[in-house]
Amino acid sequence: MGKSTEVSNIAREIKSRDACTWVLSVNLSDWTSLLGQQVPALEFLQQVATLNTEFEKHLFQRRLESVGNVVVILDGVDEVSHSYSHQVFRLLEELSKMKIEKVFVTSRPIMLQQLEKQLSTLAFSLRPFTCDEQRRFLINFWNNVSITSQNLHKFVSSLLDLVANSVNDSLNELTGIPLQSRMLAEVYQDDAAHFCLTGEETRLPECFDMLQLYNQFVYKKCKLYFEKFGVKVNEGMCIPLEDYQHIYQQSLMSCALVSYLHGDDIINLNYSEIILMQNKQFIDRFKGGRNNIGIVVKLVNEKAVFLHRTFAEYFVALYFSENYHIQPTGVKNIYMNEDFYVVQEFLDRILAKGHELHTSLINGNLSEVKNLLSQPSTDVNERDRGGRTALHLATLSFKNCHLHNMDSDDAFYRIIETLLEHDADVNCEEDKVLHYRPLRLAEEIKCWCVVEMLLEKQADDADLVWVRENVQEQVTCRHDFVQSISGDVHPASGEVHSTCKQVVSGSESVEECCMSKSLQRCSGKLAVREGLCEFREIYFEVWSGYAA
Repeated sequence: MGKSTEVSNIAREIKSRDACTWVLSVNLSDWTSLLGQQVPALEFLQQVATLNTEFEKHLFQRRLESVGNVVVILDGVDEVSHSYSHQVFRLLEELSKMKIEKVFVTSRPIMLQQLEKQLSTLAFSLRPFTCDEQRRFLINFWNNVSITSQNLHKFVSSLLDLVANSVNDSLNELTGIPLQSRMLAEVYQDDAAHFCLTGEETRLPECFDMLQLYNQFVYKKCKLYFEKFGVKVNEGMCIPLEDYQHIYQQSLMSCALVSYLHGDDIINLNYSEIILMQNKQFIDRFKGGRNNIGIVVKLVNEKAVFLHRTFAEYFVALYFSENYHIQPTGVKNIYMNEDFYVVQEFLDRILAKGHELHTSLINGNLSEVKNLLSQPSTDVNERDRGGRTALHLATLSFKNCHLHNMDSDDAFYRIIETLLEHDADVNCEEDKVLHYRPLRLAEEIKCWCVVEMLLEKQADDADLVWVRENVQEQVTCRHDFVQSISGDVHPASGEVHSTCKQVVSGSESVEECCMSKSLQRCSGKLAVREGLCEFREIYFEVWSGYAA
């Protein structure tokens, strides 16, 4: 079971042990508009508890301030827009000062460190399914739909072996996640029945990944929906199912954008009026009992709530895969914000679909990358749908791995080494998604180890835009500083010290960067680093003289 199911069980268990305990379970993503109003914690809890009378509100307030015996569960902290993070942490701080017995908070791993620091406690992690649990889950699921046979155990083993040998996502083991195990069971239910009857395994694909699972799950839901309303889904139909599905998915993409992104981010997208219109049309049809195929499960504040947050992320990625050329700012925001790492994973896979080298790279499969590059037919500079070479994609993969260490033996570092050994073009044309060459991309995500590797392969250092601007700024500051200390300003006034401190403080991050071999090669090369070091020596020398 997932985290939301777990906290529901916790709430029931607490209530069964003490019926007098006031248990308040809050799905934060349903209350983002209230978070945006920055109301006090007491008012927030009163509203989410749907307390209507003054008596109920006073009773609840007394519980919080004196009696206690209140448990608050905040589910899906990570699902709240990054714009509301400050409000969530403020809410947690205020709750900690109330007479609340327990506060439970759930999140995906991305916010683990922030929450541990804010709450001054260590987190519990839900472990994924073990292999045996995965096997039992699939067998029990298919037994419940009357699929029984000795062949079923063999089919389950074949399916799990296929997934284990194919998938290496950054989103954890695919079948270890309860929701995705359920999706796997639904997608391959017909195949399991077919195998149990015939013993044929030919219906299983040769390889498998997370994107394929979501594609097949949505396809199956659409197929069942159209069949339910009398649309014949077969090879002879006038309009193929894929066309019906694409039309329906346009609405789901708009709904996902509206529910997933912050309001300002939506408004700043090109053609936002079309997105908002399609969202409204879907909402109106959903209220009328249509469009319910089991992917959107309810509405909150005129926004679609998806079966799971990953479905919203899947459709957001699907939208940008089709519209990155008209949404340059939006797609850059997706890639440069770590909150959107799941969308990035989906988007990379969608754009790389059909390109073996790119897909193997996304999986972090070094041996497969080497195997492909050893084949004469493999073009190391081949571009995917987004105009990205394997070197582009490998560089971008460092962002979510948080690898900024030259000594790292991580697969992506070794993959880049392998690509460069096979003459990957470090000065290739810009990609079509972010419009960067590999060196500019490495600089943008501040992955200095990759910057150094690319410079050693003669990458054009004109792509180091950020470094040039900041180093030039520090050189200018040095000249201003030298000029200021030659004046008649007395140190007792603190003016010289203040100026020096500000300038040196401003140079620290760039000086640290310049210690890297990669940055010594750019914008003045070694002279820049030497100039900054000399600048710092002047500061301490002058200030020590004044202090004496």
